[in-house]
Amino acid sequence: MTWQETAALAIVAVTAAIFAWRGLRTKKRGLPCDTGCGCSSSSAAAKDQPVTVLQARKGQPARLRVK
Repeated sequence: MTWQETAALAIVAVTAAIFAWRGLRTKKRGLPCDTGCGCSSSSAAAKDQPVTVLQARKGQPARLRVK
């Protein structure tokens, strides 16, 4: 085996080890949340607050609505 083959196999082995390490370690949650997306669950207090919706279509001006 030449030095080039050894170097290529070493690079492949290191890459596989990195992928395996990142796949096996536990995922840390950065945001406190009740759902998987990072947002809190809908509660009665959240329903009373207004919601801002930005709507835009190609060729038309953007509309900002508050529900």
